[in-house]
Amino acid sequence: MYSISYPDDLWLDFAYRLFFETDIADGSEVETTIEIDIGRTYFRYIQEEAGTDMGIVGYSCFDLRSDASNCE
Repeated sequence: MYSISYPDDLWLDFAYRLFFETDIADGSEVETTIEIDIGRTYFRYIQEEAGTDMGIVGYSCFDLRSDASNCE
C-alpha cells in the first residue's frame, strides 16, 4: 500500500494526472489514468481497455462511456 504525503497548506491546489501500468496474470498490461483536482472537486478514472471513463465533479457523477445518468 502506498500513500501520497502532501503539505496541508498546498492541498487545495493539488491538481495532478496519475498514470499507471499494471501487469495482470495473463501477462498483458492495463493502463489506468486518474485525474485529481482538489480545488475543483474533480476526480476522473480512465481505463481504455475496459472502456471506462467516469468521474465526479462536485456532488455529480459522470460516465462518458455509457448513457447512465449516475455511476452506481
